[in-house]
Amino acid sequence: MSELLGRIDIVRFRSFRSRNSELFVLPLRDGVGLFGSVIGKRIKILGGLAALGIVVGAVVVWQFRDTIQSLDIQATVDWVASFGPVPFFVAMAILPSLWAPVSPFLLLAGVLYDLPVALFGCAFALRLRNVILDGQP
Repeated sequence: MSELLGRIDIVRFRSFRSRNSELFVLPLRDGVGLFGSVIGKRIKILGGLAALGIVVGAVVVWQFRDTIQSLDIQATVDWVASFGPVPFFVAMAILPSLWAPVSPFLLLAGVLYDLPVALFGCAFALRLRNVILDGQP
């Protein structure tokens, strides 16, 4: 077997985040290095679950593709705009603490409101979010 691989170098290192030593095997053959790592069971399980989640998400989107295509996005944007800027930016400050993403709010603010209102409202909402979550004055 060692004749097929040529030379095998074993490198040990200590991780900064954990106290466990990880083992990496670098088989070399004719000066060409192949990098292989020992992957833990937890990483394999999480990778498998992520792949399964992507497949399930794709199946769900495919199953409901007609419903998704029939949604009226402009009516939804007009409905959100009817609330006005104050509830919009308050929701932008509060909902990220409940794990809602901020990026849709930033995009909608640019579409719904004039540039000064959008810039000031986003800055105010993000600062209020920092005060709520981090306690920064």
